Amino acid sequence: MEGIQDSGDRNLRQVDGYLVVEPGLSSAAELQSTYRAFAVLCIKNRITRALVKAIDSDPAGEHALRDAFTMMLLAGIPAGWKLALVAAMAGGVALIVAVPPLGHSIFLLDTTPQRLLVAAIIGAIGAFLVELSSRAVALATRELGHGE
Repeated sequence: MEGIQDSGDRNLRQVDGYLVVEPGLSSAAELQSTYRAFAVLCIKNRITRALVKAIDSDPAGEHALRDAFTMMLLAGIPAGWKLALVAAMAGGVALIVAVPPLGHSIFLLDTTPQRLLVAAIIGAIGAFLVELSSRAVALATRELGHGE
């Protein structure tokens, strides 16, 4: 894809039609640069599908990603644009699984099979509603003759 090599950002790559952003452990300035390059590529190349793999919930990363989305919204997002945001908190999850009492005392989680089932059901319903709304917008866009 044109522009990815020009961006100079090793954290951006195209996989199966998606623009993948995987910043890893980075400084605030590196995160800002990565997410800025992501936004510019999405705008410049009219990217319609993106996957952002955020490594943690660092405030600097969240602010940088918010700024990138703001830039993209102001520039105009192509019809049918989809984003998958994956928060990779593997360390915290591994700690909870390895030492269950820490899940309750440190992370304030009291995981039970019933709560996990409820969370899975709510998550599935949420994912279904997001997909349903995405398809409804795409259909409405096509019917209005604004499809690409």
